Amino acid sequence: MTQNETGSARSAILPALKHKSGLQTLSSLFTNVLAQRRAHGQINSASTFKPPPRVTVTDTKREMWLKDLANPTISLRRLSRSIPHGIRGKVLLEQSLSKNIPIERAVWLAKCVGANELRSFRRKGASGTFAMGGEAKWIRDFTVCVEQFLESIIGSCGEKDFKARITYAYVTFILFKHFWLTTYTRIRLATHFHAEHLLDREHYMDWLVSSLESSPQTKLPVWLLITQVYWSDLLKYRKYGRRLSTAMINHLAEVRGQLDACIFEVLSIFQISKHTDHDILAPLCDRVKDLLKELLSTSTDNFISPKVWATHKEMISFEFGSGNPQFIPILATIERRNSRFNPTGASKEPTARKRLITALDKTLVEPFSNDLPRICWDIDGDKTLLILVILDWSTSLYRPGTTKTFVAARMIRYWAKLGVDVTAVILDYLDSSTSVSEINKPAFFHLVSELARSDHFSTPRYFQWLIARGGIYDSKDVAVDSPLSTRLLAELPISNISDSISDLRTALLDRADLSTDDENDLIQVCLVFMNGNLPGMQTGVDLDLESRSCAKTSNLTELPSNLSRTIKSELGFWLRQKVRLQMVQPTIPPLDDWDVSPMKGGSSAITGADFNTVRGYLEFLGDYSMLADVLKIVTSSNDTEVLASCTDTLNLHLETFSAIGALNGLFDVLMGRLRALTEETDTVPRGFLVSLSDLASRLPKEYNIAQQLAQQLARSDRKTAADACSPVSDHMAIVETAEVDFTDEIEKVLASGNSMDQATLERLFHRITLRLEESWEKFPEQQRSCALLLTRLRTFDAKQFDVLTVAWVRRVLHKESRPGIMEVFGPLISFGCLALHDVVTSSVLNNDRDLGEAHVEHSSAARIAQELVNLLIAHCDLPEIMTLEDTYRLRIKQSHAQKDFPAETLLVIRRAFEAVFTVNGSSQLPVFQRLFAALDIYDIYRYYILTDAAAFTQIFLLPLLRDSSSDVVDAVNATIDKLLLPNNSGDSITPELLLSIADDISLPFCQVKLAALLQAQDTEMDGDLAESGHLAAFDRAIESAVEAGRTTWASIIPLLDVSISQHLRQRADAQFLGLYPNPKANSSDGPWVHSRIKRAENLLSIVDATAHSISASPSQDSTNNVLASDMVIALNGTWLLLANSQSQDIKDSIITKWLPCLLSFMTIHVGTFEASKLGQECRAKAILALSAVFLHLQALGTSTEAIRDLIEHTYDLALHLVDNLPEDMRQQCIRSLRDTTSSPSISYLFSIADNPTDWLVLRQKDKMQSVTGPDGKPVEKEKLTPFPLKRWEMLGEPTPNVGENDTSLSLTLFGARRLG
Repeated sequence: MTQNETGSARSAILPALKHKSGLQTLSSLFTNVLAQRRAHGQINSASTFKPPPRVTVTDTKREMWLKDLANPTISLRRLSRSIPHGIRGKVLLEQSLSKNIPIERAVWLAKCVGANELRSFRRKGASGTFAMGGEAKWIRDFTVCVEQFLESIIGSCGEKDFKARITYAYVTFILFKHFWLTTYTRIRLATHFHAEHLLDREHYMDWLVSSLESSPQTKLPVWLLITQVYWSDLLKYRKYGRRLSTAMINHLAEVRGQLDACIFEVLSIFQISKHTDHDILAPLCDRVKDLLKELLSTSTDNFISPKVWATHKEMISFEFGSGNPQFIPILATIERRNSRFNPTGASKEPTARKRLITALDKTLVEPFSNDLPRICWDIDGDKTLLILVILDWSTSLYRPGTTKTFVAARMIRYWAKLGVDVTAVILDYLDSSTSVSEINKPAFFHLVSELARSDHFSTPRYFQWLIARGGIYDSKDVAVDSPLSTRLLAELPISNISDSISDLRTALLDRADLSTDDENDLIQVCLVFMNGNLPGMQTGVDLDLESRSCAKTSNLTELPSNLSRTIKSELGFWLRQKVRLQMVQPTIPPLDDWDVSPMKGGSSAITGADFNTVRGYLEFLGDYSMLADVLKIVTSSNDTEVLASCTDTLNLHLETFSAIGALNGLFDVLMGRLRALTEETDTVPRGFLVSLSDLASRLPKEYNIAQQLAQQLARSDRKTAADACSPVSDHMAIVETAEVDFTDEIEKVLASGNSMDQATLERLFHRITLRLEESWEKFPEQQRSCALLLTRLRTFDAKQFDVLTVAWVRRVLHKESRPGIMEVFGPLISFGCLALHDVVTSSVLNNDRDLGEAHVEHSSAARIAQELVNLLIAHCDLPEIMTLEDTYRLRIKQSHAQKDFPAETLLVIRRAFEAVFTVNGSSQLPVFQRLFAALDIYDIYRYYILTDAAAFTQIFLLPLLRDSSSDVVDAVNATIDKLLLPNNSGDSITPELLLSIADDISLPFCQVKLAALLQAQDTEMDGDLAESGHLAAFDRAIESAVEAGRTTWASIIPLLDVSISQHLRQRADAQFLGLYPNPKANSSDGPWVHSRIKRAENLLSIVDATAHSISASPSQDSTNNVLASDMVIALNGTWLLLANSQSQDIKDSIITKWLPCLLSFMTIHVGTFEASKLGQECRAKAILALSAVFLHLQALGTSTEAIRDLIEHTYDLALHLVDNLPEDMRQQCIRSLRDTTSSPSISYLFSIADNPTDWLVLRQKDKMQSVTGPDGKPVEKEKLTPFPLKRWEMLGEPTPNVGENDTSLSLTLFGARRLG
């Protein structure tokens, strides 16, 4: 015991400590002491937390309190005793801004106000759902106040104290190192509210995106800065991220458009070095581009928006794809993902074969482009395929004329220089061409002959190949109808082959009983005949042909029409040689590439008559390559009539000579000859000038020259008239009183003056036309003279003359006692004083007026229609009125009218067609029937179908089928059938046959026939659409075509009526979904059965082809909802099979076949989910099912490209569907997902707002009285319940009433103890 102790426990404790268990006893003692201390120090009292109370104070005290709050040196504990009443909402925010209250203190004040407001709902007796709704409404209202607070700041841009105010409102939230080089302050107050979850985050983010979307350009930089503060939060949600990317794209397009306009204005006004807006727009454009680059790099899902991407993809590709290699694969991925949702029925990328055929078809209607061979060469890497397509195209029965042959020859010659073995490809083509019914054999032989002439096709290799295959056995092998491979032996040219090859050919033909001696004899006979018809050509050269014995042996009146290509080639060579000798030319132009060097002038000239004869023979033979050589030789002549004939020849066969490569060169030569002759003679050869001017107007690249030639022609006509000394009207008395020769008097009058007034022109016109009418069928020479006089009269005033001519044409058409239209108007058209189009227009108008008048006989209109089509198409035969060259010029006018006025020409042909097959008893009827049975009219049909099949159908076909008699309908159908199958025996073409022969070449003709079938169906159908026999036939035909693997049938579908397409699609829809595997299906008919998969793929092809009927058909809620429900059922069943099946075969079948087909089907029908309640429910179920499939596929892994594509397609379809999902449905989906919201992709898809306190739970122990433990006490069960934080009550300085449990979160929740 020490001195200060009054009592001691030593005596009591020391013995125990000395004991061996003393230390343990001491430990137990201290343990008990600590336990008692813990028990007595535990905080068990209820929470005394109360937010600072609000009191009503005067304005002065409120101002003082706010100033104290703005003073950081005054503690919040002192200020929390009470807060002034009336500071709430927008007032609170404005006071915080005006008093410059620190951000943390302003947030504290807002929490105090909010906590009191929210507690007021509970004091009013509200509880449960009503209280939660009231609190949500208050938070929404406060959020709106914050939004208005920011809008007022942004709206003050440009005001006096804007910089200070905006600095307060911004806070440094994130430093975007890759965007900015300097630090900017962000929206401090609003950012704190947002970060602490004191706002309605969805409403706030929606407002942010909406403001950016509607921001004017003057406020756009500020909104971009504000949006960047919340950038990462916005991109977490689909509903905001997609709109954000769309707004950025739209702003970039707007700014870029204005910037380009500024640049264009600077270029236009070259005095200005830079536009005033350029310094503003350029940085803004760069800023938006930088933000979009960030979006493209990190958030490609936000660009899955088909409509937006389709609108701006070109601009985005230009801005980010060029010069940025890292963005090229990103843009390609976005393009691929968006392309899945292209509008239904959109045309797909054509195949290489289709693109090549389209390019080749253009050469039939416009001059050949020199770049075409190179462009077509790049279409596809398979060069053999390209040549095979050209062979199919050039030998097709569906392409008219001979231009195609020379187009093909030029293309193949060009490609041969690039290394293609032309002979090998053609031999393979011969070996594979088993069916000759669809091949134009003369066209094939012509093409090969042209290639053999230029040594691009090897005749020796062909002989070797032919012998290796067995050679020739009998006459059937080389007959006209024999296979191509053997008949070619008798069609190849022989002029450029060696003697040994010629002997081998003779030996092979002898085996087929075809003598080459007979062939040579026929050639000799033809040469003698042609030589006899060329009297003006040089004699003494072909002595054998000029002998009497040879002349007697030739009893031909015309060249035979069935000559082989071998004989035609020999005759063409002879004609070219004949002309060369006549013009004394030392060389012959090559056949490979057109030689543009001019020919030397000949010492003797060919006459116009002989040139016309040579030209006629070469046209008959179809040997336009030889005709091109002849034209080049003859252009050295000084005879203007011959040069004009050369020009007319080019004009008539413009596309053919362009394909050969001779058009531009010959045109330049002729232009040079015109200039030379004009300089030599000091006069302009008018006929040559007229022909050359007409030709220049047809050449697209010679527009300026055409204008110059037209002006030169006008000056020439005025110069001729200017030689006279007085107006023509002074001499009219001579015409009216004299009875001398009419033509001489009119000639004197026209030559007597240099001008003519309107009255004089009318009197002369009526005088000449009256004499012209009197000379019809009586005085051919007088008729020709009058036509020439009218041509001269037109030069005085062409405009007024044309008006008089049109009136006269209309009057003549009504005359009953007149010759045919060809005889009346043909010479006038040829001479150039009457336009063929004016005759057609006048006839059509007269016909329309006649048909509308009851007293006019139908036969009159029928006669006009028949004669008019004869004028448009038939060859003119008026030798007493028109020379051969005049007739040739009329052919040119006919050809131009057919090409330049297709609608009017088709209308004329239609009316004549109806008249021919309706009117009976006409003496001219057989003549016109032969006209409509001729090959020329079918070539015109083919030309119009190739250029515009829809116009041909609407103008010609459908009117005849709708309003005509049965005879006309039968004739029309027979005509269309012959166009589609020229070798058809007369059997009608069924839908099955139609779709079986449809390919890229015959497609336009199949479309026309399909229109005829549909029109027949409309005429016959009187019951339900689905019960129509034609519809059933179409169903079978389409299925057969799909099963056969043909794809061109899909191009015919758009021509179908929408109701028919809809019927086909609905039928395919039902069958497709009916094939889908059921989880309860037995193994005998499981999803792995190949036949079911194949049929599902075929049906999907039909659905895809008829998808245009979805948007075109009217809205049908019941039908669409049923289809949507069926799709959801099929998707759920597929997912269940995939998730629950134990068979790997079933899983593989679903992943590789069934699921991709179903996703494609749902993508096509994505518009089926209507805006109705039932439709939106189906949409929500589909999204949930797609989410389940997506998660399951993700769990399988992405080891293969197929699975990765499938996952991507599934997710993209869900993204596309969720964009139009109502908010209430979205919330229901979120509640249905439960634990799957942990997936970032699913959270993004449904825009699930993350709550950082969701992980908080309250752990409680409940005693189970019914269950006891080993010690007999009730067992305690742990219970976990969510614990939502009251964020408005999370105050650092809550109340001045200090207590042991006065925190916003009760200390009892943490087992807290008192200290000290």
